[in-house]
Amino acid sequence: MRYSIYYEEDAPTTEATIFLEDGGIATIHHNEEHLLTTMYQDKVEIFGGEMWEVLGEGKSYCKPWRKKQTIDQEIIDHALDWLCPFCEEFIHVEFYNLVSEYNHNQLKKQADL
Repeated sequence: MRYSIYYEEDAPTTEATIFLEDGGIATIHHNEEHLLTTMYQDKVEIFGGEMWEVLGEGKSYCKPWRKKQTIDQEIIDHALDWLCPFCEEFIHVEFYNLVSEYNHNQLKKQADL
């Protein structure tokens, strides 16, 4: 499964979004005490600003990282494993390429309906 990570420019070690090629989403943020990961059960139809409202209405799982102050591979791996528990391999790809490809494919599917 391909995935990408977008690190927030103003907080690259504490704020990130993980995006899977199947539309799975997880976010990582610092809550002024420690890091939290939120993994969303629903997949996004289109990756964009309005997706957060839709994701917020569905189920999610929050994992506190009480001893973590910066994003590390353990946090990323946990989110990936939660989003795709039966995937044996994850391949990291460039964020904007994956999002562009995903949105293009989703729009094509919608047009074909």
